[in-house]
Amino acid sequence: MSTFERQRFHKAVKGVHYAGTSKNRKRHGFGTLSFSDGRRYTGLFKDGQICGPGTIEYKDGVTYTGEFTDGIENGSGIFKDGKGLIYTGQFVNGLPWGKGYIIYGNGSSFFGEFREGRREGEGYYINKEGHVRHGLWVNGMFSREIR
Repeated sequence: MSTFERQRFHKAVKGVHYAGTSKNRKRHGFGTLSFSDGRRYTGLFKDGQICGPGTIEYKDGVTYTGEFTDGIENGSGIFKDGKGLIYTGQFVNGLPWGKGYIIYGNGSSFFGEFREGRREGEGYYINKEGHVRHGLWVNGMFSREIR
């Protein structure tokens, strides 16, 4: 499982508790959805689905704060893995996709393009000593320098 893959909230599981507003007997408006395994979503619902801005928190410290569509991270958001990794940028179907900035737990960082959760296209890698590498990435791997 990649850093960004997690069980989606829209899947049915036992031990669910909802506190919030509803409309026509469906979650609608602002609320909190808690699961017996420690996961918790706080944010907006539309017609029973997680939709709009909100925050997912896992008991291991992983969080995502940002936009959702049908229970999946889509749009702008911030992902933290609870171990020092922080990604700020665009998400599509729960994965970094588009422009983003990631800080790794070891102090290095990357600013540039992402696709399907991997570095893809032009970007800047900065190691923990501050050395910058401007180049192209293909399938998450450095391909060549850009000058």
